[in-house]
Amino acid sequence: MSKPTVLVHGFLDTGYTPWWSLLRRNLRREGYDEDDIYTVNAERVPGLTVGSPRDYAEKVGAVVERAYDDGGEVDVIAHSMGGLKTRWYAEEMGGAGYIDSLVTLSTPHQGTETTRLALFTKGARDMLPSSKFLKQLNVDGLAEGVDYTAVWSRNDYAVRPNGRGSFPDEWTERYDARNLRAGPYGHLEMVARRSVFDTYSGFLGA
Repeated sequence: MSKPTVLVHGFLDTGYTPWWSLLRRNLRREGYDEDDIYTVNAERVPGLTVGSPRDYAEKVGAVVERAYDDGGEVDVIAHSMGGLKTRWYAEEMGGAGYIDSLVTLSTPHQGTETTRLALFTKGARDMLPSSKFLKQLNVDGLAEGVDYTAVWSRNDYAVRPNGRGSFPDEWTERYDARNLRAGPYGHLEMVARRSVFDTYSGFLGA
């Protein structure tokens, strides 16, 4: 049996959109059982996931803990704001013990200026580099016991300036964490592209 793996979508998205089907296909091609792939859905309709990552962290935790009960320590693959939801659960809500590895795809760990286009939403405000949410999340760094991989791209139109989807260099020295630069892919391609998957798949369950 393959290892339980949880997929976490980001801002405006759901787990039902086509790019997630492509990621699940990539996992199955690597030998994962469909029953071991779990999906977090913060909302059921695309366009409605606009709340704070903090508000969605409990939903992430519910799925992670269910996957853990079914098969032990969990790998998480999270896109965009989904990485912040998962980090909040792991680092602020005591969820790190359920997670073996966390791979984030285009997650604005250091904030992104593009969310100024949607400041009428709490989620966008919390992803600004200067937000109270990010300051609280980042003040203590990453959780011990979790293997972190941040995958980012210079062509990501949604995470700006370049490099904000990576961890600070001092974190990769202090924690079990790494930054991986993917090819010239846009924000949603980071979920769907097989070549991106191949970049990080070796760190699942590391």
